[in-house]
Amino acid sequence: MRPFSFRVIEIFLLLTLSLVLNSCLAAGPIDEQINITIEVDSRTIDLSLPTGATVFDALDEAGIELGTYDRVDPPSYALLAPNTQVIVTRVQETITIENEVLAFEHQIIRNEALPEGEERLLQAGQNGLEELTYRVIQEGGNDPFRVIITRVILQEPVPEILMVGARGAFVPANFDGVIAYASTGNIWLIEGETGTRRPLVLTGDVDGRIFQLSPDGRWLLFTRSNDSEDGSINSLWTIETSALLPTALPLSVDNVIHFADWDPSGPEVDATLSLAYSTVEPRPFAPGWQANNDLVLLTIDEIGEIVRRRQILESNPGGQYGWWGTTFSWSPDSNKIAYARADGIGFVDLLAGDLEELVKITPFQTFGDWAWVPIVNWSPDGLNIFFIDHGDPISLESPEASQVFNLSAIPINLGFSLPLVSQVGMFSSIALSPQKNLPSGETSYRVAFLQAIFTLESESSNYQLVIIDRDGSNRRIIFPPTGEPGIEPNRILWSPNGQRLALMYKNDLWLIDPGTNLNQQLTADGQTIAFDWSP
Repeated sequence: MRPFSFRVIEIFLLLTLSLVLNSCLAAGPIDEQINITIEVDSRTIDLSLPTGATVFDALDEAGIELGTYDRVDPPSYALLAPNTQVIVTRVQETITIENEVLAFEHQIIRNEALPEGEERLLQAGQNGLEELTYRVIQEGGNDPFRVIITRVILQEPVPEILMVGARGAFVPANFDGVIAYASTGNIWLIEGETGTRRPLVLTGDVDGRIFQLSPDGRWLLFTRSNDSEDGSINSLWTIETSALLPTALPLSVDNVIHFADWDPSGPEVDATLSLAYSTVEPRPFAPGWQANNDLVLLTIDEIGEIVRRRQILESNPGGQYGWWGTTFSWSPDSNKIAYARADGIGFVDLLAGDLEELVKITPFQTFGDWAWVPIVNWSPDGLNIFFIDHGDPISLESPEASQVFNLSAIPINLGFSLPLVSQVGMFSSIALSPQKNLPSGETSYRVAFLQAIFTLESESSNYQLVIIDRDGSNRRIIFPPTGEPGIEPNRILWSPNGQRLALMYKNDLWLIDPGTNLNQQLTADGQTIAFDWSP
């Protein structure tokens, strides 16, 4: 057992140690300083700050104010460590406005009226002016960074338009009647001889959807693309082909896609001419319209003024796939109009405004935003309607998906169809030659049509030009020559005397002699989009 004195000393030492520890805890930790530097505005600031200070504290201590876009590295909320280097990057933003020159475009119009290689300046080019507003960001001593905020056209550039001759060195050939054709949005007329042609319309906006010469060749019916705020697709116009200074006349009709044509009977006693047309309504989605399936009769006088309009068919659904549209075809005596739509062919009652169906057609399922509508054409004697029929499938596909399309005829006194040529293709065209009187007293004519090279893939196939007799006999391929590419589907026309055929091949206009198979190229610019041939 320890002595009492030692016990007292031990207690005293313990109490003293406890008081010292308590006093140290009450006083808290001893402050330590850390040294840092700040790089700002091309100078260096040395600072000594207590442990636990942040970058924000350092900037505040140094009296440094940050601008809206200034950047700090490390960020202001970061805790400082010994020997930290704080970098302040000044960022300045300004708005500047500059004018910039807009270079004009160079446009070339190929002109069949000029010899090959000859050039003429139609319109001198002029630069435009554009106002650009920039946001300019300058970071420290780096190159400024510019961002365009707005663009304002102060002056539109005017394109330079150069007319270049495109008349090919073709041997001139004579023909009967008048040929009109559209190329690069313009209209040209050839009369009697292929080496001479003159312009009718040089506005560059002819779209080729409607392109019909009147029965006497005096008037041309055509459509022009519209660039209007109301969203209309095109407009219907006419022009007198024989006028000394031809002037296109508007017919106050918009959105004509599928059909417009002259009354084939020609001028009335009072010199008026009649035509019929059908319209669509523009839509923002494919195909760009909703068909009205209507039919309107329009009469103009000898100077092209509108005399009267008569609604024959009101707007209607148009049967299956009626949104695409209905096509029509005048009979040679103009007493009837045939109609064709995706599900059938028939007559239009011009007095009652009704439809009389002749033949039902199985609508073709395109699996796309388009519809197939059969081609129809009248025989020159008006006794038969020739058309492309959608045939029955030859394999396991459904009737709607059948790839069989046949050339057939409907004797209008019988009311049912007769097959003439099988598997001609969905985009086959049909043209009937003028009527010829035989010594026996009978009449005769020939049928020209396009035959698909790949008959069961006719949607993508090229075609050949074929002629047959009206009963389907004497079938001959006459164009293009052996070894040449096939024809892209387009219109076929017989000459007024029935001795030549015309079509577009490689986007140029060609004449073909069906007797000799000789051919003649009429245009050379490769931009023909429509044509017609009239006496």
